[in-house]
Amino acid sequence: MTSVSPTTPVRDVSLVAVIASISVVGVTFGITTPLLSLLMDTMGASRTVIGFNAAMPAVAAILLAPVLPRLIALVGQRPFMLLALGGVLATLIAFPLWPSIPAWFVIRFLMGAAATALFIVSETWINQLATERTRGRVIAVYSTVLSLGLVIGALVLPVTGIEGWAPFVAAAGMTALAGVPLLFAGRQMAPMAVHEAGDVLRYVRAAPDAIGAALLMGVLYFGIFSLLPLYGMALGFDTGSAARMVAVAGSGLVVCPLLVGWLADRMDRARLLRLLVAAMVVSALLLPWAMGAVLPRSALLFIIGGGLIGLYTLGLTLLGQRFQGGRLAAANGAFVLMFGVGEMTGPPVMGAVMDLVPPHGFAWAVAGVCAAYGVFLLGYRPATSSVAKGV
Repeated sequence: MTSVSPTTPVRDVSLVAVIASISVVGVTFGITTPLLSLLMDTMGASRTVIGFNAAMPAVAAILLAPVLPRLIALVGQRPFMLLALGGVLATLIAFPLWPSIPAWFVIRFLMGAAATALFIVSETWINQLATERTRGRVIAVYSTVLSLGLVIGALVLPVTGIEGWAPFVAAAGMTALAGVPLLFAGRQMAPMAVHEAGDVLRYVRAAPDAIGAALLMGVLYFGIFSLLPLYGMALGFDTGSAARMVAVAGSGLVVCPLLVGWLADRMDRARLLRLLVAAMVVSALLLPWAMGAVLPRSALLFIIGGGLIGLYTLGLTLLGQRFQGGRLAAANGAFVLMFGVGEMTGPPVMGAVMDLVPPHGFAWAVAGVCAAYGVFLLGYRPATSSVAKGV
């Protein structure tokens, strides 16, 4: 199947439409992620059960990411994304209709399946439409608005409360709204051959540096945002101070992608990835000595949080640089799959380290996983020509 190269105005309108759509989806997940945990707590679920329920989207990503690229190739980006939005909308209505813990495991899995589809198709579409000259900045804008959406969603929840239909209706309304920008996106801007979209797992071997960034992001994102408050409280912080540490790290998710994207279009991206990981290792190693002072602690947490989203930005940028067409969709499927693996394994591993080496096990765990990835990057040299051929 021959690819279609969209004109610049059509491409720009499509980029804005897809990024706007996924940013609105970010608001939906910003509402539902804390909402479901809080509601399950009121329903009498244990922390363990709540944790397993929160892992359902990761399970869905691991199981479905290998097959979704082939479906995207068959259906087309815009119809597929609209179908995925419909899936999210249906699950949002299902939660209050069936307020049962066992039912919510099934519904959460289905919601995770639809979310996995959304992220694969939107990130593939954005990467296809971006030009090589501006790819880093385009992916950075995507990362920034997605992070902003998550933050806005978390702020919506105190307004709606957690009781009754109100929070689910708000989330469903945002999901429906996310479909509107897609009406202005071009149709299949970069057609993909179905046979190119398979064999997702081989892309883990073909681009382990880029896809390894997703694994590390998954490990650290959920590990940091679930365990950082416990680290602060182990050092004697009150709950308010511990929560503010999470907010400081989260601010890096919003601010840093644009800087990383700007640099990615002006220097070697693989080298920038190594520098970013090195900054995270150093920041984590310094953290135990900075926890007693607000400004140094905040600066280091900001760097670590910004480094997380920088990993995501650079990983996606490298995928777009190396793959095209169906191969890009398959590579993005591998990216999402490894993010899910990290999401499932990160918090338990980091929690175990915190138990083994208190009180600073959190900092040592962050430094350790970043250093392991950094050592791999130092010895890895991408076979660019082979990767471009999909080997």
